[in-house]
Amino acid sequence: MRDLTFLKFTRFCSDNRLIEQNDSIIIALSGGADSVLLLHFLKKISNKYSLKLLAVHVNHQLRGEEAERDAAFCVDLCRDLGVEFRLERVNVKEEVVRGKSSVEMAARELRYQRLNAVLQEKKFTKIATGHNLDDNAETILLALVRGKGPEGLAGIPKKRGNIIRPLLDLKREEIENWLNYHKIDRVFDSTNDDLVYRRNFIRHKVIPLLNELNPSFANTVAGLGDTVRALIDRLPEKKFEIAERREGELVISIEKLADISDYRLFRELSIRLIENFNLNLKFQIFINFKKLVAGQAGRKINLGNGVIAFRERESIIIGKPVKKVVEPQVLEPGGVATFGDFTVLCTESDISELGRFYREKPESALKRLQVKKNTSELGSFHEEKPPSGLESLHGENPTSAWGKREKGVNEKQKGEKKQEGQEENSEFYKQPGKYLEFVDAEKTGDKFLVKNASSGDFFFPINGKSRKKISDFFNDHKIPAGEKWRRPLVFAGENVVWVCGLRLDERFKITEKTTKIYKLELKYNGQDNS
Repeated sequence: MRDLTFLKFTRFCSDNRLIEQNDSIIIALSGGADSVLLLHFLKKISNKYSLKLLAVHVNHQLRGEEAERDAAFCVDLCRDLGVEFRLERVNVKEEVVRGKSSVEMAARELRYQRLNAVLQEKKFTKIATGHNLDDNAETILLALVRGKGPEGLAGIPKKRGNIIRPLLDLKREEIENWLNYHKIDRVFDSTNDDLVYRRNFIRHKVIPLLNELNPSFANTVAGLGDTVRALIDRLPEKKFEIAERREGELVISIEKLADISDYRLFRELSIRLIENFNLNLKFQIFINFKKLVAGQAGRKINLGNGVIAFRERESIIIGKPVKKVVEPQVLEPGGVATFGDFTVLCTESDISELGRFYREKPESALKRLQVKKNTSELGSFHEEKPPSGLESLHGENPTSAWGKREKGVNEKQKGEKKQEGQEENSEFYKQPGKYLEFVDAEKTGDKFLVKNASSGDFFFPINGKSRKKISDFFNDHKIPAGEKWRRPLVFAGENVVWVCGLRLDERFKITEKTTKIYKLELKYNGQDNS
């Protein structure tokens, strides 16, 4: 009697060039029906192809005694067949606790990692898995349910890299019948009946109904998958990188997305999200991503698993927002607080010093200072470029006014003022890299705290209309999501005094009644201030 199931297997392997002479193949052996059949069939053709076989069983340590039973079964099976065996253990629960993925996803990722590690160690050529025709139909239906793109609808590939699926043309029923006919034992994973898992729900509840409409449903879906994959494979391969990796984030240039088709963008973005965040891109999320690209700067969307896409002016930043908290630093008059990449200094000043910055009498300078909105206007009196480190600090770069002449002062007046006070002010003009603010010392007190912003912090922006949350203020200034929480703020007690480099709080500005002044300075530590 001809073994039709075995012949179907060998024809499929030959037609798709899955197995070649002198291959060394690692068999992913769970002990279930599919992998047991795969082991038997590869053993049967091993002499013909001069194959070197190694069966690897990965214990996910999820099912207690049942998992140990499966491992022992695989040991005995391989011993009886004369196939080399190796047992590997992974801790799926630990991976899930880290928050990376679901139990199913974590188990899959760890399993393939371990199989590939053995492949590299043993210098084998391929990994064979027992996925069958019904698995493929379930995978395509899951892709539809989850809103995946064309790659998901293409189903399980027959071959991808060094991974082959020799049973992909066999139905589960054919596999069970062959094992029953030859009285070959296998183990059963009790979790395969647990309907809490989507794949099991589709397998036990959905597909039986679809089989009533079309008894050849699995074959029909497999044909659809092959068609979609053929279309994907025929698309011209245009090599490009849509994303640049930077400090744990992906930076995507808006300009680079202009000439990319939706399919290519979906595919490239899917690959990058899997590689960098172990995140599967859903099609509805992709639609939202396209809207983000076309939208205004400052908006963001959630891609899933805590991954955020943030729209800046010329790019999209993708990453997991991490509050890089630096320990709060005490700052007192005459002292220095080093905070991450920045240094904040506090010195006692007086009204006469203001004249040095405004080239006029101290009394006039005081009146002028009272109406300044923020330190960006102080920059307009500097005759130098903003320090390079601070360019990245400011969202809209308030220091853009640096080097510009004073508003309302013509060139002749400016020249006269500079000539009058040139010698007096020369020391100041040789101090690049400083960003300044003056505050009323009697209102702030003599002790400051330099620290990160917290989500509930607020302040009263100088000359602003009302109280504003720091997070909203950052958004208004288009501060990149990854930079928001590493910016220093100066506090007096529980109150924000200065959002460093951006805006002073209205409550601490200098007034005509001010008798004592503190000068706050911000330096970027990477800047040469010599």
